[in-house]
Amino acid sequence: MSRVIANAYRHTAASADAITLDSSGNVTFPANATCSGTASGFGGGKVLQVVSFEKTTAASTANQSARVDIPSMSLAITPSASNSKILIHSDLNIGMPSGGYHINLHLMRDSTDIAEGTGAAGSGNFGNEPIHTTVLDSPNTTNQTTYKWQWHIPNYNNQEMYLNRNHSQQDYAYNTWKSSRIILMEIGA
Repeated sequence: MSRVIANAYRHTAASADAITLDSSGNVTFPANATCSGTASGFGGGKVLQVVSFEKTTAASTANQSARVDIPSMSLAITPSASNSKILIHSDLNIGMPSGGYHINLHLMRDSTDIAEGTGAAGSGNFGNEPIHTTVLDSPNTTNQTTYKWQWHIPNYNNQEMYLNRNHSQQDYAYNTWKSSRIILMEIGA
C-alpha cells in the first residue's frame, strides 16, 4: 500500500499552503475548495434539494363554513432522508373588500396543520395584503410530502377574497396584480 506522509501541500507557484494536516488527522483548506462530484459525510445543514412553484393567475373563494384549498397553491417534495428538515418559504398576496373583514389561512403538510394565521384584515378594494411565511418542518419521512395552503372567511356572508388580485379588479394605476409562491428546501440533518 502506498502512503504519502506530509504536513502540508502547496502549488509550486503559490505563496501559501493549500492544504494543511495536523497530527490528529484534521485537514484545513485555508482557501476555497471546489467539488465537481458529490460531497458526503460533512454533517448537517446542507441544502439537499429545492423545489418551487409560482402562481401568477388569480383565484377566489367565498366559502364561510369550512376551509378549502387555495387552487394550485400546493407543492410536493420527497425527502432523501427521514431526519431531513423542510424549510418552507411562502408568499401569498390576498385581495379582500374594504371593511375590516378577516380571513383564516392554514399551511398544511398533507392533512396536518403546521402554521396558521388569522385576523389578516382587508386593505380596501384596490389593495393586496402580502402574507409572508417561513416554517422549518420535520416531516420524518422519505415519502412524497405535499405542502399546501387553505383559506376561508369566517362569519361574513357573501364576502369573497382573492389571490393575486384585488377585490375591485378595475384597471387603475394603483391596482396591483401580483404572484404567489411556495419554495421548499430539504435541509440535511
